[in-house]
Amino acid sequence: GRDPNAPPGGSLPHPVPIPVPSSTTPTPAPAPTPTPSHSLGGPSPTPGPTPSRGKLPRLRKPTQKNPLRVLVVGDSLAEDLGLGLSRTLDPRRFDLILKGLRSTGLARPDYYDWPAAIKAEVTAYRPDIVVAMFGGNDFNQGLVLPDGRIVYPKDARTWNREYARRVGVVMADATALGGRLAWVGLPIMGDAARSASARTLNGIDAAAAVHRRAVLFVDSYRLFVDSAGHYSAYLPDAHGNLQLIRGPDQVHLTPVGDDLLARAVEGRLRKAWGLVG
Repeated sequence: GRDPNAPPGGSLPHPVPIPVPSSTTPTPAPAPTPTPSHSLGGPSPTPGPTPSRGKLPRLRKPTQKNPLRVLVVGDSLAEDLGLGLSRTLDPRRFDLILKGLRSTGLARPDYYDWPAAIKAEVTAYRPDIVVAMFGGNDFNQGLVLPDGRIVYPKDARTWNREYARRVGVVMADATALGGRLAWVGLPIMGDAARSASARTLNGIDAAAAVHRRAVLFVDSYRLFVDSAGHYSAYLPDAHGNLQLIRGPDQVHLTPVGDDLLARAVEGRLRKAWGLVG
């Protein structure tokens, strides 16, 4: 493992080559039921039970001389989250590297190879924490299996198994040099089919995280539901005033939604890993 008190390494910036994509709309597939959420000023959603797997030591306290380095990766929802984290985390104590890229995911490594990019970025930056958010562009895609066959979402068992394998590869690569990974699940969507897709992918992600000591799954689905457990573009803040949290496509987040998600992620890391910000 790495010395928990060692400063993050790697040279900045690291030129990881990236294709420039065109569209930004994620498309997510089927599964469990959410429980109602809370207001914008309320507590983070209650996480599910975590199996005993040996507790990680608390994260070291970041300082100006020795900041915690946080690498954010994923699709356009990760871009939204990264913007929120840039406003939530103290820039004097956190070195935030935003590498989210719209119109990408784990389904099409021929278009953008996230495992290769994450390996390169983790090697270059040596982040203390990787924050990942994937899936919005993945579920409606065919997946090329290791033997060259293509599996489509209608073959749910095989598709889910292959997607879980890919998630596991990313989790292993993100933590290979001793850092930790916070994998943020997808929020509820305005479209019922997309919400079902989000729940399916969240289940795959959470199951993959369970047996990895350095990986934490952060549920965002329940964070964005109203008191009845349904999608809502608005949620009340701590003073009861309704705030617009979702974009017009009912997928992406507004700046207020970005900040809501970022605070929830920070709170989860504080509770699980002793993050001090």
